[in-house]
Amino acid sequence: MNFETFKTILLKSNKKILLVAILILLIGIPMAIGSWFANQNKAGLIISMIFILLGLFMFSKSIKDLKKIKNDTLPLLYAIKNKQTDYIVWIYQKEITSKVEGVKVGKSNNIVVCSKDDKYFEIVLNKRTNPEEVITYLLKSFPSAYVGFSDEIKREVTALLKNKKTKN
Repeated sequence: MNFETFKTILLKSNKKILLVAILILLIGIPMAIGSWFANQNKAGLIISMIFILLGLFMFSKSIKDLKKIKNDTLPLLYAIKNKQTDYIVWIYQKEITSKVEGVKVGKSNNIVVCSKDDKYFEIVLNKRTNPEEVITYLLKSFPSAYVGFSDEIKREVTALLKNKKTKN
């Protein structure tokens, strides 16, 4: 894997989030219209506004992130390009299992990345992308990052980030 391949994975991940945002908006807007015309149902209107606000937030953030990815100004890409090897402190794989009425219908693997600024990024992977390959690529750029998820690593990363905050 190289920088451009990783960038493509980030673009695809962000586009999936953008599609979810659009879906949330497509649910919220008709709910709001229906609630308005149904004798101004306040509970329905409040719930639909929550959907709309969440969708708008996700939509605007995704659009901003898409621009940053394309311009290599997303902090993660910027750190890779500028060899800031201490930017990422923790990388782990997050497996998500989807169930419908208790029956497993799908599984997805995402990569969670924690920066030294205590910001978490989740990279949504498609089925063809090997999570280990992405982690290996990130480790080449951030060799001192913790890898994997355990309570011990979580405590160490938390302590490390607290120490960095107190030094600044």
